[in-house]
Amino acid sequence: MPVSDYQVFARRFRPLSFDEVVGQEAVTRTLANAVAGGRVAQAYLFAGPRGVGKTSVARILAKALNCSQGPTVTPCGECDNCRAIAAGNDTDVLEIDGASHRGIDDVRELRERVRFAPGHSPYKIYIIDEVHMLTAEAFNALLKTLEEPPSHVVFVFATTRLDKVPPTVVSRCQRFIFKRIATAAIEDKLRVIAEKEGLNVEPQALSLIARRAAGSMRDAESLFDQVIAFAGDEITPRDVERTLGLVAAEAVEKLASAALAADGAAALRAVDALVREGADLVQAVYQLVEYLRDLMVLAAAPDEPDLVDVSGDELEKLRAVAAQQSPATLLNVINVFLEAAGPMSRVLSPRLVLEYATLKAARIRNLLPIEDLLKASGGEEETIAAEPLEGVPAPGPAPAAPTEVSKSLTETWQRVLSALGESDKALRALVAPARIISFTEDEFRLGFPEKYRVSAEKVGEEERRASLAEAVGAVLGRPVTIRGEREAGAPASSASDGTLFRDMPLVTEIRDRYGGEIVEEKEVTAPEEES
Repeated sequence: MPVSDYQVFARRFRPLSFDEVVGQEAVTRTLANAVAGGRVAQAYLFAGPRGVGKTSVARILAKALNCSQGPTVTPCGECDNCRAIAAGNDTDVLEIDGASHRGIDDVRELRERVRFAPGHSPYKIYIIDEVHMLTAEAFNALLKTLEEPPSHVVFVFATTRLDKVPPTVVSRCQRFIFKRIATAAIEDKLRVIAEKEGLNVEPQALSLIARRAAGSMRDAESLFDQVIAFAGDEITPRDVERTLGLVAAEAVEKLASAALAADGAAALRAVDALVREGADLVQAVYQLVEYLRDLMVLAAAPDEPDLVDVSGDELEKLRAVAAQQSPATLLNVINVFLEAAGPMSRVLSPRLVLEYATLKAARIRNLLPIEDLLKASGGEEETIAAEPLEGVPAPGPAPAAPTEVSKSLTETWQRVLSALGESDKALRALVAPARIISFTEDEFRLGFPEKYRVSAEKVGEEERRASLAEAVGAVLGRPVTIRGEREAGAPASSASDGTLFRDMPLVTEIRDRYGGEIVEEKEVTAPEEES
């Protein structure tokens, strides 16, 4: 076939009637009923993503109105008018590109032309694509014509950016919203094309193309054309991956499986295999996130298969994997890889970023929420004795023994801060950087980092010290005295802000009991205090 005679799938398999339009049933049914009932508006606005049928439906509407047997819901497609409209050379159906005819002079010319009656058809139809590209002046010039158009004129505006069309224009049109086409519907249309073309295409290959099209039938048909040019009449999933620059699905699934199984070594081997194959690592992460997203949805809603765009066999495989995962784990793993995607596209070594993210994701499964650990250790009511600190006598009958409180020193201090937050916010701000050095039956010793020496001095003033003692006494249920002191070289934060997290008695007990380790600590430093 000569190159000049070849028509791409997007043109050759363009729908020719309302019934052939895929995925826009609400739109086509409404328009067909309007034609059948003689209730045709004089201005329509079709809005939606690219490649979902806006211009095709506009042409079908034009044929339905101007067919020699019409107006009719089923244009014949054989008369001179139908043929001319399909070929795009009908003098009474004018298609205008809004991007290249966007100025006021173009619209003024259009206003002059609409006054003339159609040459050989019932209607003169103007289809303006990407109408949002018109200038503000052009839109204003168009308004008068839209308010009082000649009875023989029908406008059809198409746009991918409804938000950029002035409300004054929108209000003068019947508005139709075109939605993205479901992956299954695109897959069905591609299967029909394959059958008509005599192609042998594996179902998984069609599924890959349909998913990559992201709801656009035109994109799907263009991608299919591209794959056929590479693979010929026998098309496998691997052909699609190579043509479209995708990472092999098996490689993505191996990486996900290793991360979810907490197998760091296997995860690193999976990354190494991607590198050896010359895969685009950023693309691999995007595909990995899509795969994990499907697992997360099926783990959270196993009875809602319509929430994932996959074929039957693939759906069952996903369900089997998702059944062994918790939505919370999958959510955290997805978050790790999403955080990695951005830096990977900007660094010289995306492999390092991916390896880091992969190992981090592999450790998530072994982490348990602190609430679960508490429940496992006896519930929230369990009492843990505060551990003796250096220089403080061990528990015993002596008056200076540390007092046992619910769970830990840190919790007691947090309860004090919470009480101050309700009664004296200024005092709370002063003592927030402090930590409890020790306390006995009747005395609390607070330590302030050197950088908060001014806070230590202010808390030492009699009135503030008395207020703090009252707050602590209310928490403990007995009167106490407060002693604040500066700690030379102490960290510029406290157990309450997480810096001494690993030294908290509760954390120590959990680590000893369950053999755990602290993976990461984050320090939040309070603002510098002016002296």
